[in-house]
Amino acid sequence: MVESQLRQRKLYIIGNGFDLHHNLNTRYSSFGLFLKKHHYDIYELFLEYYGFGDINEEDKESLNDPLWCQFEEALSQMDKEQLLENYSEYVPNYSSDDFRDRDRYDLPIYIESVVNKVTLEMRQVFEEFIQNLSYPKISNEDLVHLDYQSLFLSFNYTDTLERYYNVDRKNIEYIHNKSGEENNLILGHGIDPKEFFEQEETPPEDPEEYERWVEWKSDTYDYSIERGKDEIREYFQKSFKPTQDIINQKKDFFSKLNQINKVYILGHSLSDVDLPYFQEIIKNLKGHQEWLVSYYKESEKEDRILPLLSLGIDKANIKLKKLTELEIN
Repeated sequence: MVESQLRQRKLYIIGNGFDLHHNLNTRYSSFGLFLKKHHYDIYELFLEYYGFGDINEEDKESLNDPLWCQFEEALSQMDKEQLLENYSEYVPNYSSDDFRDRDRYDLPIYIESVVNKVTLEMRQVFEEFIQNLSYPKISNEDLVHLDYQSLFLSFNYTDTLERYYNVDRKNIEYIHNKSGEENNLILGHGIDPKEFFEQEETPPEDPEEYERWVEWKSDTYDYSIERGKDEIREYFQKSFKPTQDIINQKKDFFSKLNQINKVYILGHSLSDVDLPYFQEIIKNLKGHQEWLVSYYKESEKEDRILPLLSLGIDKANIKLKKLTELEIN
């Protein structure tokens, strides 16, 4: 019992680089190729409305497309003006003899269809992508040295820890849920959806100007266009990763961190969208901690240290190592 409590003082934070180390094909560019092959209608929408590059399995340069590599962050970059323009033919002509009241709903219906494909359907396909991953056999030499009885916070959707290391499920918190389990997988951008809303226009104070303003607003108002804009606003809500809500739901896990004295960050890029989780981790830690952070290439070292420094961690407490160099101590 005493030994178990001591081991629980280590926290391993697991990111996608950990899966890649085990030769799992979990890059977002691989998801893009999966979309291209199996769900081209969704893939085409990402090319059309986000500026994603067309990726090709034989073209290494295309696999490094910056938007595919930063897929979650790129979800905040939908070109809403282009989406409205592409479906502008469905804005009804109210003065036409052929106009029917149902015509005013065509534009929002088409936009809603696009929104659902790149949010709800995309997440279902992402689950399909994870479910279809191959888990290759790996040698003992390729296994990372882990203390299996520690706590694990995984940002991945796979069961790499359980499959290769026999880590007990109860010691793992899958912060964005795990493929094959009951809850839907969580992925999305980290920008507050309210930032994408148009600011309401302030009416003039002068009574005569206010009257003209009201008349102008009435003349320019189009129900179909406004409902289309509502659907686009709904997109930014549906594609948002609600980190604070997730933190609140996982508060029991974060409350366990007050005994942690060593934190390992393995294969995590410390991207902005996930920094609120690290803030919560630091808030729940007590006393002095050593932070050991993995890197893959020499050029990544600074990118691993800077986010931690911005969170107030002393540089003297941060050590960098490659996954292959980890030791249990």
